[in-house]
Amino acid sequence: MTISTFGIFKGLHDRNAKWVDDVDGQARAEHRMNEIAARDPGPYFVFSAYTHTVVAVTDTSKNKATTQMKAKAQAN
Repeated sequence: MTISTFGIFKGLHDRNAKWVDDVDGQARAEHRMNEIAARDPGPYFVFSAYTHTVVAVTDTSKNKATTQMKAKAQAN
């Protein structure tokens, strides 16, 4: 059995993404993406080399967190 390789990229998948790391296994790739995003905030995604699709995304940028906090405050 072969484990698929997943690429971790910083940026948006449809423009100006930069490769960060390759990891074997989707769960490990998602975990690694979250570790990297915690250290260096911003948008990230995991790309499957096998299916050629984005399989996970996260955005830890400060602007995103501020926007989410404002939306919660307005909802209350």
